[in-house]
Amino acid sequence: MQKVRKIWDGPHNTREAAVTTLPSERKDRAPIDNRQSTNGLQRTDPDLLETETIASLRQKIKEVDHETTLLKQRHSHEQAEQKNAFEAEIHKLQLQVFQDLRGDCFQPEDDTTITHGFMRIQNTILMFAKEYASDSLADLASQPEWVATELTHALNACEVASFSPTNSLSRLAQVRHMTRLCLTGLLSSAVHTMALDNPFFFMSDSLQASFDELPDQLQGLSNRIDPADAFHNTFHMISDGNNTALLHDCSRTDAQPVDPGKAHIWRSDTLRALTPDKQDTSIGACQLRDHVQSELVDKCAREADLFEHGPARLLMTQADDTLNDVRRQKLRKVFKDAGGFAMGLWTQRTGIEYRFRQEPADQNFLISSPFMQAHPLHKLDNPDDHSLDGAPVRLVLQPTVLRLGTHGAESYDQKSVWAKALVWIDTHG
Repeated sequence: MQKVRKIWDGPHNTREAAVTTLPSERKDRAPIDNRQSTNGLQRTDPDLLETETIASLRQKIKEVDHETTLLKQRHSHEQAEQKNAFEAEIHKLQLQVFQDLRGDCFQPEDDTTITHGFMRIQNTILMFAKEYASDSLADLASQPEWVATELTHALNACEVASFSPTNSLSRLAQVRHMTRLCLTGLLSSAVHTMALDNPFFFMSDSLQASFDELPDQLQGLSNRIDPADAFHNTFHMISDGNNTALLHDCSRTDAQPVDPGKAHIWRSDTLRALTPDKQDTSIGACQLRDHVQSELVDKCAREADLFEHGPARLLMTQADDTLNDVRRQKLRKVFKDAGGFAMGLWTQRTGIEYRFRQEPADQNFLISSPFMQAHPLHKLDNPDDHSLDGAPVRLVLQPTVLRLGTHGAESYDQKSVWAKALVWIDTHG
C-alpha cells in the first residue's frame, strides 16, 4: 500500500513522494476499539466474564463451607447425645449388675487368690511351730506311757507310715526338728478339721454349760442337734436325697446323689445371706455381720484353747504366765485367720476336699508332683532338684486341698489342686 507524502525541499518548493507503509506500521496504526480507553482501565469481554465466573464460584464455595460447618455442628451434637445415651445405658446396666451381685447373682473367687490364701495359712502354722516347739522329743521318755500313747494317737492324723505306740516316738525322736514337725502337723490337722469339715462350723451352741446342772425339765436339751450340724445335715439332704436316713446318720454312703449342684448353690447362698456384703449398711445387715463375726471369734478361740491343752501341749515350750498368754493369743489368731478365710471359701459354689493321707502312688516323693511339696527344712528350692525323688514320705504336715466342680455348680466329679500337701521325707530310708 502506498500513500503520498509531502517532502519539504526548501522554503518555496514542496514535493510529494510515494511512501510504502511497512506491515509493522500498519499493525501499530490499527483502529482503536471503542470499548478500550486510552488509559487501559477498561477490559475486554472475555476478561469480564472470567471475573464474574470467579466471583460466582467464590460465593458458592462460601455457601458450601457454611453448610458444611452447620452439618459438622449438627453431627457433633448428635454424637454427643448418642454418647450420653450410651453412657447412661452402661451406667444403668452396671448398677443392675452390682445389685445382682449383692442379691441373687454369684461372684466367684479367682483360683489364684484362693491358692495364695492357703499359702498364707500354711505359713502362719509353720511360723507358730518354729517359734513355740520344744527342743526335743527325748524329754517324753521320762513321761508315763499314756502320755506317749496320747501323742502317738494324735500324730496318726498326719502320719503316712504306720507306727505302733512302742516304736513311733523312739523313731521320730531320732530326727532333728521333729517336735517342730509334729507340732506343725497337729496344728494343721486341727485348723483344717475345724474350718473345712463343716461349712457352718462357726455356728456355735449357745448352751455350752454342763447339762448335769440343768433342771430335770430341761434335760432333754442334751439330746438336741448342734446348729452347725443341723445346717450341714440340710446340705447333705439336698445333695443325697434320702432325707430321713441322713437326719440320723450323715455318714451313709448308699444314697444316690440327686443334684449336688443344688446343694452347693443352697450352701453358697445361705452363707452369703448370713454374711452380708460390707456395702450393705442397713441396721439388720450390720447386726448380722457383727453377730456372725462374734460367733466366729468365739469358735476359733475355743478350738485354739482345746488345742493348747490337748496332746500338742507335750510339744510346746513351757514358760511363765505372761509368755503363755502371748502364745495363746498368737494361737487364737492362727485359728481365726484360717476360720475367716474358710468362711469366704465356703461361699463359693465349688466343693472342698482335703486329705492328709496320700494315695498309694504318692507315698514316695516326687518334686514334680502336683499334690505335694517338701518342707522348707529340706531346702528343695530348685524345681529341677530330683535328689530326693523316690524317698518315702514320712509325715504329711499340711493336707492336699482340692477344688471340686466349677463355679457354675457343675462337674463335681472333676478335681483340681488348690493347695499342695506339705510333707516330710525320710532321707534315711
